[in-house]
Amino acid sequence: MALDILTQCQLANEHLHIHPLDDGSFFKYGLVHKLAPTLEFNAFLEAQPIGSRIGDETYIPSCPELQSLELSKIITENLYGTVDCQIGWYTGKANKLNAIEYHKCAEILYLTTPAVLLLGHVSDIVANTYHTDKLEAFFVPANTWVELYSSTVHFAPLAVLASGVRQIVVQQKHTNTPKSVILSEHLEEDPLLLERNKWVIAHKEAKALVEAGAYIGLIGQNLQLNQISL
Repeated sequence: MALDILTQCQLANEHLHIHPLDDGSFFKYGLVHKLAPTLEFNAFLEAQPIGSRIGDETYIPSCPELQSLELSKIITENLYGTVDCQIGWYTGKANKLNAIEYHKCAEILYLTTPAVLLLGHVSDIVANTYHTDKLEAFFVPANTWVELYSSTVHFAPLAVLASGVRQIVVQQKHTNTPKSVILSEHLEEDPLLLERNKWVIAHKEAKALVEAGAYIGLIGQNLQLNQISL
C-alpha cells in the first residue's frame, strides 16, 4: 500500500519530528477552521504562477479579485468579526526557515497544497533573539484553513511537494506592506519591525531578508525541509 503524504514527509524529515495538526500540540498556536467548499479560491490559486527554483516566492498582501468573492464576506464577518481585513495570496517553493515573524493580529491561511509550518511562541523571544530549537513542525494537508494566533511566530510555509505551495493569506488591513514612517525607537522590539505589523527576526543565512533590512537574531540551525515527489 502506498504511504500517505504525511508519512512520506515524516520519513524524509526525521530531523524535524513533524506533527499532524490534530495531535493536540498545535492548538496552543492556532485553530483549524471548517468552512464551506472553497472552489473559487482553489481556481484562483491554480491560475497563479509558481517560480521554477527552490526558494522562489510570490506574495500579494491584498487582492481585489479575492476580496470580491462571496466567501470573502464570511471571512470578514465571521473569522475577523466584521473588522477590516485584507485577503491576499502566496505561492512559493520555500524549503528553509530563514526567519520568524509575528503580527499584532491573527493570521488566517487557506492552503490548497500540503505544507509544513514551523511554529513557536513570541514569549520565547529573548533580547530580540530566538533559537530555532524552540520551533515545532506541523503538517498541513491540502485544502485546510488554519488560523495562527498573534502570539505565534511563524514564517512562509515550507513546500512538502517539489511542485510548491499555494495559499490564501488573511490579515489585518495593511499588514506586510511598506512602513510609512521611520521609527524613533522606544521599545526593545522596534528594530524587528520590517514592514507594517510585521516584526521579523532573520537567520544570518537569509541574505535577501538581511539585505532588505531584517534584524539578524535567529540562532541555531536554519531548518530545512526535504521535499517529496509523488
